[in-house]
Amino acid sequence: MGEYERMVTTAVAAHVGPATTRYIARLQDRLAGGGLRHPIQVMTASGGTVLPDGAAREAVSVVNSGPVGGLVAARRLGRSLGIENAITADMGGTSFDVGVIAGGAIERTSTPFLGQGLPVLTRSVRIDTLGAGGGSIAVSDGFRLRVGPESAGADPGPACYGRGGEYPTVTDALIVLGIVNPERFFGGRYPLDPGLAAAAIERHVARPLGLGVADAAAGIVEVVNGRMADLIRKVTIETGNDPRRFALIAYGGACGAHCADLAMRLGISRVIVPYGAAVFSALGIALSDIVYAHTLSAPVALDDEDAARRVAQEALAVLGARAAADLAASGLAPDEATTRHGVEMRYRGQMNEISLDLPDGAAEPGLAPQLRHAFEALYAERYGASAVRPAAGLEIVSFGIEATVAAEAPPIAERTGAAAARAPAARRRIHRRGAAALDAGIHDFATLPAGSEIAGPAVVERDMTTIWVPPSATARLDPMGNFEIRPGAGG
Repeated sequence: MGEYERMVTTAVAAHVGPATTRYIARLQDRLAGGGLRHPIQVMTASGGTVLPDGAAREAVSVVNSGPVGGLVAARRLGRSLGIENAITADMGGTSFDVGVIAGGAIERTSTPFLGQGLPVLTRSVRIDTLGAGGGSIAVSDGFRLRVGPESAGADPGPACYGRGGEYPTVTDALIVLGIVNPERFFGGRYPLDPGLAAAAIERHVARPLGLGVADAAAGIVEVVNGRMADLIRKVTIETGNDPRRFALIAYGGACGAHCADLAMRLGISRVIVPYGAAVFSALGIALSDIVYAHTLSAPVALDDEDAARRVAQEALAVLGARAAADLAASGLAPDEATTRHGVEMRYRGQMNEISLDLPDGAAEPGLAPQLRHAFEALYAERYGASAVRPAAGLEIVSFGIEATVAAEAPPIAERTGAAAARAPAARRRIHRRGAAALDAGIHDFATLPAGSEIAGPAVVERDMTTIWVPPSATARLDPMGNFEIRPGAGG
């Protein structure tokens, strides 16, 4: 069963394995030569870690592990702000990544899809990706406007970079609209060319569609915002969640310019743009706990309770030994770790499994009814009560273990050093499609003290990101430097 997914997983592992193994081995050798006494920890797509030997053995587990750090950081930030339900949105130069934190838990999947639509069999945090970023290319054939998934990348980059990029991108559109200040890009260390941005939009979008340059730029932003909002809607509704019950935690260098508009489209009433938005995924990796995760395929019918209990005992013993070996190799004692067991289950004859925590004393009498009750409750929540089939047989497909050693992460510090200027540093015209331009206040983040409240339309400029506050929206800066945006009804 699942031969296609297993074949794809093997092919992907064979493709990325050699390069990944060589890189990690070189890094480990250099650090060991510099005095590092224990092996490095490599982040995996599951949100845990793996030792260098494990990364070589299961290279596919580290694919797409970078964005997982963003969800780790978002969960921690959410806890500090009292947010249990959050949608995470990470928009950089080439992609838009969406994750879900429900009830304080990060949603996971056993078969994530890579950007090319390839299914791989590895336990992973669920992250859905769209080819939409600051570098996404906009083109028109005279009838339609398409934005992404093709990206200009960093070289040549958007037309405004002046490196020979011919096609306009989302960044070019934001410059033409007046949201991004070309003189403040990367803190002013990399000024952009608004003339090149406007020329590229005029040639490839405005002229084919018979629009003015400003209207064409607004159309580019509307299209990419629509695509991103659709992805968030798909991700949340598919898992039985209403996006209106969630906060939106928006990060990545480009998301601040779009997140309030996304929230308005989805009916989300609270948006958080973290202080470290541009490097939020890296921050999450640095703050993450050490988590060693192992799975063992051990199919058994739940109806045969004696067999299920025996298989569970054997599987948990094997998994416990593997986790103990990882801890010992890292110089950690078993009593430093918190252990969690789980199973993947399905109705007999189905192809897709549901992951469940294994209750304490799972190998004792009563295993079958406990698991059936937990499975059917989650199944009803995810697929509807009418989809539950009480008379159908259930089977356990695999067992898992996670041994977690909590990181000694420092508390999030309050931001200091801001001046006391609350008034806008300047004003700028922000263009909108088919409407009068807006007179927006321009705020320098470095001059805003904690507690500053900003009414839209406004732009907050930072060295590595730009935050757009639309009309009818308000934004407030908290002591840690996070912006909370209340989008309002529209604008």
